[in-house]
Amino acid sequence: MSADPRFIGERRTSSVPGCPLRRLPDDVDKAVRAANSLLMSLKFAYQFREEAPRSGFRDLDVVVLTAPVVSDDGVSILAGTEGTIVSVDDSDETYIVEFPEPDGTLATVRSHEMSLVARISN
Repeated sequence: MSADPRFIGERRTSSVPGCPLRRLPDDVDKAVRAANSLLMSLKFAYQFREEAPRSGFRDLDVVVLTAPVVSDDGVSILAGTEGTIVSVDDSDETYIVEFPEPDGTLATVRSHEMSLVARISN
């Protein structure tokens, strides 16, 4: 069984179609090894990352706006207005909140734009 001609000891060689096999220069070989080492370290560290803390809002929570927002219909809703969360999108922490005025207005609200008033459901 013969050795793969692209490897000389532990040193890699390039194999571009139409070009003869050549040994990589020392500085390129060192850079490739350093990049591979860094990549392995990042992959290892990524395993232990913590998820960003979630806001904890749930369906049917009563919330109050801490900042003015614009409803899905273009109506301005002032800070201090209370509403009820009717839908939760955990992927980007947005919530569909229903407000009583104007009648049944819906707005997409981010977690930093509201605070919890009451929790209705478990």
